[in-house]
Amino acid sequence: AIIDTNPVYTWDGSTGGDWTDGTNWIGGSAPSLNDGTENIVIPNGCPNYPTLPALAWSINQLSMDGGASITLGAFDLSVTGAISNAGTIVVAGTGRPSKNDTDSGLVRYTVSGGVVADFGATDYWNLELAPSAAATFARSAASGVALAVANALTVGADATLDLDANDFAAASLSNDG
Repeated sequence: AIIDTNPVYTWDGSTGGDWTDGTNWIGGSAPSLNDGTENIVIPNGCPNYPTLPALAWSINQLSMDGGASITLGAFDLSVTGAISNAGTIVVAGTGRPSKNDTDSGLVRYTVSGGVVADFGATDYWNLELAPSAAATFARSAASGVALAVANALTVGADATLDLDANDFAAASLSNDG
């Protein structure tokens, strides 16, 4: 739940996956400030889920229910406040979230040639490389730690994860690649 005085936008996906189309948001108005103040709620059960528009986007808080998703293409999603991801963040291009939920949810990389983001001491709750995806883990100098997945690391069929000589830790590993 989001509790603060900033505007809250709740996705319903009634007409498609276009983030900027007001008809996809309860109340008929899409987030438009892109200044790190808007709160986004993405519930489960929607007919379509959002794809970030063709520009980097900055929000305050992101709350996603189980079964919900958001897709990032070529542009980043900056979350200045809290993130609660019980759903799936799909990384389908070079765009990355600025932070991640490390006690729930899934981040799925579907792009070939991508970079798996380093978020610090614990990087992901669940991390998946979709079939045929290829990615390299890029450890940031600031964190100085290996790839850390608190729950499950899944590498799909014909997918590859190049750790670039870094260690990794995961509670469980499924390697179909």
